Amino acid sequence: MDENLTPVEPEVSEHEVEESASLFSGFIDMFTLPWEVGKRAMSSVLKVLLMAILLETIVVAGISYFYSASPGVRQEMFQMQTQVIDKMAKGPNFPKEKLPEMYADIEKGLDFNPTKSIGIGLLTAAFSVFGLGILFWICHRIFTAEPINFMRLVGLVSYGAAISALGNLITGLMQFFGNSMLIAPNLGFLVGVGDAGMFGVLSRVNIFTIWYYIAVGIAIASAAGLSKERGYTIGGIAYGFLFLVTFGFMKLISSLF
Repeated sequence: MDENLTPVEPEVSEHEVEESASLFSGFIDMFTLPWEVGKRAMSSVLKVLLMAILLETIVVAGISYFYSASPGVRQEMFQMQTQVIDKMAKGPNFPKEKLPEMYADIEKGLDFNPTKSIGIGLLTAAFSVFGLGILFWICHRIFTAEPINFMRLVGLVSYGAAISALGNLITGLMQFFGNSMLIAPNLGFLVGVGDAGMFGVLSRVNIFTIWYYIAVGIAIASAAGLSKERGYTIGGIAYGFLFLVTFGFMKLISSLF
């Protein structure tokens, strides 16, 4: 009787502390344990989301600085950005007297601007989380009649930002120290910067991008009660869809100009 009246500390509080303490461990575990990450409870999707956006923004701003400080990269970026203008300039109605001004604006735009870089980073991060979140939700919905909560899925996509950010940082550092956009862990070197469209497409074929889609796909499959093989399929569909969209867009731009 006395034992039943003895106050006992609820186990729920201890569980909540463990969740809170491991909330950001998913960013690290996503590299090697995406299946386990998908099974974990997430006490605050908002905190994970904000952390992912902050991480992506910092990396994008840092890469912008690396690019602006590398003479070789600046020259290649200038070449890629002027390709469309050079094609348009061949038209009879193009105001050729404005070419020097347009070139000067492009050159100035290559200078490092913290405000501009942070703004681009925020937009890129927001798309990576919510845009890809919608795509991954559609992809996993194909294989289950009971899809997971969208915000939970957004949290898993946010954890994948660690892989994406690390890949972008390593790529930026390689290009900075190599003084060329072609020095990178992707297939862009196969076409070079002379074809800006295809260079952009093949730059997406790199180990970190593929790693990201596979890891996020596996984590989502785990959370949805699907097999790991379905996770590979989900990641593959999402990656393949964006690759084809990018390829089609670049081909359209190329045909217009």
